Amino acid sequence: MLSTFTSAAMAEADLKVSGFGTLGGIYNDNDTLNFHRAFTLKATDTAWSWKSDSLIGVQLNASLDEKFDAVGQLVLKDRVSDRFNDNIELLFMRYRPTRDWYVRLGRTHAELYMLSEYRNVGYGYLWARPIPEFYAFSSSISQVDGVDVGFSRRVAGGLLDVKLGYGKSNAVFEGLNTQFEIDLEDVWVFTSQLTFEAWSLRLAAAQAEVDSFTFKAIGLVDGLNQVPSNLWPQASTMASDLTPEGQILNYFALGATYDSDSWVFQSEIGYMHSDWSFLQSFYSGYASIGYRFGDATLYGVVAHIENQNPPLYYQAPNLSPEVPPELSSAIGELYAESQLAINLNRVHQSSFSLGVRWDFYPNNTLKFQWDNINIEEGGTALWSHSFTQEIDTQVNLFSINYSFIFSL
Repeated sequence: MLSTFTSAAMAEADLKVSGFGTLGGIYNDNDTLNFHRAFTLKATDTAWSWKSDSLIGVQLNASLDEKFDAVGQLVLKDRVSDRFNDNIELLFMRYRPTRDWYVRLGRTHAELYMLSEYRNVGYGYLWARPIPEFYAFSSSISQVDGVDVGFSRRVAGGLLDVKLGYGKSNAVFEGLNTQFEIDLEDVWVFTSQLTFEAWSLRLAAAQAEVDSFTFKAIGLVDGLNQVPSNLWPQASTMASDLTPEGQILNYFALGATYDSDSWVFQSEIGYMHSDWSFLQSFYSGYASIGYRFGDATLYGVVAHIENQNPPLYYQAPNLSPEVPPELSSAIGELYAESQLAINLNRVHQSSFSLGVRWDFYPNNTLKFQWDNINIEEGGTALWSHSFTQEIDTQVNLFSINYSFIFSL
């Protein structure tokens, strides 16, 4: 009786089950830098690792009637967070008052980039993984709990999709051999995509306010605020620049894809603006081109990320000889630790990648990729490491991935 009722309910709801997965291995030839695919994932070990690129996901789509449907997506991977809730990538209800308009309520993707709807689906894109120079930062805040409104319309022979969303976000990161957590509120996301024939163009913009940030360096703020201004006037400035609460983050991105016959091209550029000294403004981007022949596609990628401004340096305390040695030493140590924290997340690297994708069977693909990455001195924020890199560094990554999709 129960099975009959369940089957009838599922049929009435028009439930569809689909899924995806990747088994991926990475070899890192650098013995001091651990690779980050994204900051919400644990860094790989040097030499071989099978954790960073490997994942499994399942998605449920339930069409409730002509105007309502619901989507849920669960993705298991080597996350920094051990909270089950963070495995839920999507969970929303959608209402379509007309064919062109919709409203979604619940957990959705931020949709700031071309891979927004299938970032975890390795089968859905060309490379072994989303390009780290562009995606490691931007995709780390990928889930937004809130509401968005969108519409689609035919324009000049193409299809225009526009979305505006509002909500909040939380993420647990790993970086610099430690963990930290950030809460964002008043998250606004705008995206617009125009698709016509073989081309797709995308514009995205987002703004968010930092509500809270948990990281050991933030404890330095209390120490800086306790230093008398007559001893060290710069202390209050450093404290203000390190304070996370109320900081406004702005992000902008442009993307384009071309996919026709034998050739496929994709490129994105992004800019993050921040007055928060712990996360300084940066530019990022990549360009990818591939050529298909039979079931295989050869491809190459160039990518770059760099902070907009030079490192921040504050005037060191110039203390009077009359200051007690213990206090002078404590202030000097506080300055050194604060200065280190301020430039801890500096990033400056370029990469060149070559690879081949082989679609050897329907819904199954193998990928082989080589990445040559050049990291400028002090620009290792995309990596986990135990000490500051004081020279330019080169890293080679070798990847083999098996990805698949399925539906039931």
